Amino acid sequence: MIAYILGELEKNPTSIFYKQDLLKRSKKYFEELQRLRLLTYVQPDPNSETFPCSLPCENACPMDIVENEGKQYAVCSQNDEIDPILLDADAIEQYEFSIERFLEHIRAANGFGGTLQRIAQDLFYLGHTTYKGNRVGFIFGFTCVRKGVLELTGLKRLCSDDDYLIVFSPVSLIEDVFCKKQLEQEKIVQTSLTISLDFQAYKFSVEKVLSGIVAREVDKTVHPNRAALVGATKWEEITIEVIDDDTIKCKAGAENWQRYGYFELGFRDERKTLPNKLWSIFLSLAEQNQPSVNSQKITPKDIQRIRKTLREAFGLQGMPIKRYDENAKRYPCKFKFVDPREW
Repeated sequence: MIAYILGELEKNPTSIFYKQDLLKRSKKYFEELQRLRLLTYVQPDPNSETFPCSLPCENACPMDIVENEGKQYAVCSQNDEIDPILLDADAIEQYEFSIERFLEHIRAANGFGGTLQRIAQDLFYLGHTTYKGNRVGFIFGFTCVRKGVLELTGLKRLCSDDDYLIVFSPVSLIEDVFCKKQLEQEKIVQTSLTISLDFQAYKFSVEKVLSGIVAREVDKTVHPNRAALVGATKWEEITIEVIDDDTIKCKAGAENWQRYGYFELGFRDERKTLPNKLWSIFLSLAEQNQPSVNSQKITPKDIQRIRKTLREAFGLQGMPIKRYDENAKRYPCKFKFVDPREW
């Protein structure tokens, strides 16, 4: 039944469903969707209530609903020769489908991190999970298959913390081969809920959706820019110290110090083979013996990019750099980060 509902919502996101149509598909499932509060009763508007015409009429216009002696009838306002149709309660009772509650069920069943957010008029960010060391974000949209390549690839800039994006439509798929190739280059996969989702458990396989695109890339677990720390399972266990303008050392717990240059951690400007802008910002976040870089020069976008680089370098998920602390006027790190140099 959900596949039918999603198909109708893809045509018109404001679709309302007649009870009799839903009961014809499954009374049991109708009651289950009511129990989950995915289907909720819609109070009719007596001034504008109509009934879909199923008569062999060339106009096929909606019929008016009128009440006579306590009973309700569907009446054709265009042809007086058509007899009124007696309606029972199920025929006129209507329900709407709560897409937000539906997406929350999917989030809970699949254990997504983050929160459900409406990121555009018809787009929802469901949250994220981890697959083979990569952070995967999930987006749902009624009309995503009708959007252009530029609009869809722009979602990666909006969801910059995610390495991959899976974009769900209700039913349809993007068929254009060139468009799919462009999206794959941006690590975006478009699929539909009717294909991917188990409607009984509200679960789907991330591996099944992403296996193809990930297999065509170099696995990040063997990426030369990775500086995995033996024994570190979370950011709070890591200590980083600045050695000089090009080098830091780090350890996890009681492990020995390991030295890494900016290029090993992914902070190299490939055009100049020098540290990029983010490296100096990253060093400025350390507790140090000199005034830190003016925080107003650090943008949230810079911090998002540094977080992503650190996740790739250390093989850990989550936010290595916390949100801006208004009281301290700085971005605090989850790991211990110091610059002991004398200035």
